[in-house]
Amino acid sequence: TLRHEQAGGGGYGDPLRRPFAAILRDIADGKLTRQRAAADYALVFNPAGGIDESATATLRAARRA
Repeated sequence: TLRHEQAGGGGYGDPLRRPFAAILRDIADGKLTRQRAAADYALVFNPAGGIDESATATLRAARRA
């Protein structure tokens, strides 16, 4: 078995404006971990595993400041 991992491109657009559904789809597809999503897209997850939209909005506003 051979496994090759390679970094992707820089992406397109502001990561803080990426739709939640697209991020959750990438997590479900195994393209992204919750930890990486939290770091890259400034997401806060609730205990049930969903996105805490209020806390995420606060975090994103702080990152933009």
